Amino acid sequence: MTDKDANERAEWYARQAVRLDPNLATAHLALGRAFVRSSATRFREATRENLAAVRLTPNDPAALYTVVGYFVATGDLRNAQCAGDRLVRIDPSSSDAKTRGYWYVNSVDPEGALQNSQWALSSPDTEVAGHDIRAVAYVLLGNMAEANGEASRVTQLGPNLYLGKSLKAEIAAASGDRAACQLALKSFESDADRNHWAAMRQAFCY
Repeated sequence: MTDKDANERAEWYARQAVRLDPNLATAHLALGRAFVRSSATRFREATRENLAAVRLTPNDPAALYTVVGYFVATGDLRNAQCAGDRLVRIDPSSSDAKTRGYWYVNSVDPEGALQNSQWALSSPDTEVAGHDIRAVAYVLLGNMAEANGEASRVTQLGPNLYLGKSLKAEIAAASGDRAACQLALKSFESDADRNHWAAMRQAFCY
């Protein structure tokens, strides 16, 4: 939501959920997400709620996925791998498990991302993500020819998504083509205004 008070309302509702049932893992996950969306300074509060969710339901894929993201963000790759492996064992067919290549993208491990992109590519519902993972990995490796090929496949599969446009911007930025990068950034500016993943990609390009 784009309303000025959206974050405050989200936090209020999440707090009510925790108050009504403090043993409900999804309530703690909602509150953690509300914290992190409202301010970057509330990372510790968000983490506390995410860990509470895992303690309550150690086999909940959503809770485990959130904790994997936390460990990747803090550079604790050993524990990220441990939590990620557990998630995959519990629910290997979930989109979170199939798109686990993103964990390696976010930890700047392009070889790991390429290796794990296979799981996303193996299913039609996550194929776009698989090519996206591979494109970013190739950018990290400096292989723009392969990155361009993957970006074209992403655009072909999801022409209305911001992903293909953002990949073109990242490739242009990595190639030092400022004009092409700025043009590509403009093409998904409206997505970046309402989608934090798209906004992050704009930041990567800069």
